Amino acid sequence: MPGMTLARLPSTGDLIDLQRSVALDDFLGSDRRYGVLAGSAELGDLLCRAARARQGERLAYWHLDLEGFEPESRDALKRYLLYLFDSTELATGERNEARFRDLRELADTLATSDWSAMLLSLLWQVGPTSLTKIETVESGPGALDAMLRTLTDDRALLLHVAVPGQLRPAYRRWLDDRLESLPNFWVVLSQPPGDAPDAYLDRPPVELDTPPIATAAFDELVTTLGNAIDQLVDQTPGLGDKLRAFLTSAALCGRNVPAEVIFASMDMTDDEIDQLTDLIDDHLVDELELLADLGQRHPGFPGTFVYQFRDRLFPRLILDRLDDFARARGAATLLPALEDHVDLIRREVARLHLTVAEPLDIRQQLPYSTRLDWWIGPDEVEALARSIHDTIDAEELDPEWVWRVAEQTTDWPAYRRLALLEGYATAADALPERRLLDGERAQRLRLLRAPLLIAASRHDEALAEAETALGEAPTDSEEALQAQLIVGNALRLLGRFSKARHHFEAVLERLGETPSALTISARIGLSQALAQDGDTEGAIEEAEKVLEIQSTALGDTAPETVRTLGFIAGLHSRLGQPDRYAHALERLLAAQQELAPETDEVRATMSALAAALYDQREHERARELQEQVLGMTREAVGDTHPETAIHLMNLAATVRGTGDAQTAKDLQIESIEIMKATVGLEHPVTRRALTSLADTHRLLGEDHQAAEIDDTIRRLDQDMN
Repeated sequence: MPGMTLARLPSTGDLIDLQRSVALDDFLGSDRRYGVLAGSAELGDLLCRAARARQGERLAYWHLDLEGFEPESRDALKRYLLYLFDSTELATGERNEARFRDLRELADTLATSDWSAMLLSLLWQVGPTSLTKIETVESGPGALDAMLRTLTDDRALLLHVAVPGQLRPAYRRWLDDRLESLPNFWVVLSQPPGDAPDAYLDRPPVELDTPPIATAAFDELVTTLGNAIDQLVDQTPGLGDKLRAFLTSAALCGRNVPAEVIFASMDMTDDEIDQLTDLIDDHLVDELELLADLGQRHPGFPGTFVYQFRDRLFPRLILDRLDDFARARGAATLLPALEDHVDLIRREVARLHLTVAEPLDIRQQLPYSTRLDWWIGPDEVEALARSIHDTIDAEELDPEWVWRVAEQTTDWPAYRRLALLEGYATAADALPERRLLDGERAQRLRLLRAPLLIAASRHDEALAEAETALGEAPTDSEEALQAQLIVGNALRLLGRFSKARHHFEAVLERLGETPSALTISARIGLSQALAQDGDTEGAIEEAEKVLEIQSTALGDTAPETVRTLGFIAGLHSRLGQPDRYAHALERLLAAQQELAPETDEVRATMSALAAALYDQREHERARELQEQVLGMTREAVGDTHPETAIHLMNLAATVRGTGDAQTAKDLQIESIEIMKATVGLEHPVTRRALTSLADTHRLLGEDHQAAEIDDTIRRLDQDMN
């Protein structure tokens, strides 16, 4: 627009110059190797990245956000390791087999623990390194220590920790020990407002200078970005709202912004798209330098016009101006357009889906996280299978190698293995002279494909494959039993429960009482079919038989045994008999606590047990359990986490049921304050908590306060409509 001039947005380079007063450079050359930076995690990350840019290759930088870790991180680690060998390398046969074995060994031997999550984070941040130099591969922190020693042999490592509240004792001890044992290892913690430095490690920190100039630089970026966007919107009548909507959607995409997808989600005419594109190019790309114009050159998005935020911080700052409801609404609008306009043929595309889906709640995210598991979705199976077939046909890939990988990599995701098998089968059909499916291999192919088809929700195809395999296998052979089990599972998933039961019972009749993996699979399948057919008592009886076999063969606290206990507890919950349900939960809790005493699963079981005890009018035991869960949750995720708020609400409901409405009110108020600060008033859980607080006020005769809350809820409902 002629005559329009926007305030210049500070670049990352400007910020780095402003931040030179932060004493990170001196700190990285000193003997004092533990420092604290006052301010937010984003500011700390920016300062550390500035230091890394000045130090060059001699410094590896590792940003560790402890709040994002899940205890079950082994699968995530394998996901990363196998990500190194994507479908392109697989199709061309350019895999480094020796390195692949090293990676698999590392993944298989790491325990399911926070340490493997830390190793995963380190691999992501500093890039793959030579694993041949790592001598220690063991459970717990040993593998991480080996990786750190390898990295610090020839360069320094700066670890920046974004701390959500206090560090867990295990992290404190580990970091203290590493600072003693690794000479080229420095740790910087971002100190949230109000936290004391001694809340972290057991040694006095260097209080790194975050003077007003650095904080002001960060604040200037936030303020200038917001003001520039507001100014641009105000001075572009007719397009201002569309520009703001574009920026919101762009920020939801993260670093890479597929422009055509966003335009498709905004329901604009071609003329409006052209005008908005000119506005973006003139002001967001050229004048503000907020975005870079990559055209169609991004290798991860072939054929798609992509903008890219010049700094990863920019999309986060834009999203910070929105509440959770606005982010979720934007994500729900953008995802269908993304699915329609960008083919899922690159892992970058799959990761973009997951990034956009992040503001949605867990249930809404599930279809995307399941479908995009390991960045190979069902839409990509056909393309990958065709690629494998083409490379076999061109004699660029040994079909025996494909067969061996598909048969042996049982821990790969179903979609990836299914693509291998389908590529191999397609090549076998097209190249009969190669005799790729002669002899027993065709039978083996069906037995491998059928359960993978089930995992891909292609139940009809799985049933056809398994029935063919069953018809071809010798009677009473192990192959026949495997095929019959698959037939039973496919029928069960198709809702044909009676026929499914017949197949499971036939397998058990042939196996007799001999304990085996097939026996367990058949009894589990039979139990599931009985439960789905409404025979819950029969399902429990079969599940108890499975439990007996597993307890004898594997032990009472084996993960498989614990999973069966959880299945049995779930069956008891359907019977409407709180005493039996509580007993099942107590068995499950005892096994979980012996296996791993402080996990999310333990807290969930304790909460369920407390609810069951409350239903039996054992209010004091229920209250004791909920207080324990609340304490464990505070220790695990902090005092201001939404999960803590939910457990406060649960405890409040129990306390109110015992007649102590005043204490219940105090707990509810604390819970609501946390929810307001973290997920907002609009969140459904916050609104339920408000409704419950209004009821408590009425119990206490505080009708005026209850009426005020009712008005607040009505306003929220009107705003959402």
